[in-house]
Amino acid sequence: MRTVTLILAAVAGFAGGTAASRLEEVHAQGPGAEVLRSRGFMLFDSAGRKRGEWTVDSSDQPRLRMFDRFGRVIWESRGGAQLIR
Repeated sequence: MRTVTLILAAVAGFAGGTAASRLEEVHAQGPGAEVLRSRGFMLFDSAGRKRGEWTVDSSDQPRLRMFDRFGRVIWESRGGAQLIR
């Protein structure tokens, strides 16, 4: 079963990439747009359930959270932003 899933995923990825390379380019924000600005982004699965969230909290700190299929938080960033070198 896992092998079949991997093969189907590879075929779908190849087909999608081939189709996308043949389509006309679309500029959602207009030509020359280089930055997408938002106060948050959400990730949903194929059933429409929220599975991820990237936001800025009330203290203006970035926050990243992941959810299981029941909507429970299974991972989140803590402690605000930190410089990583």
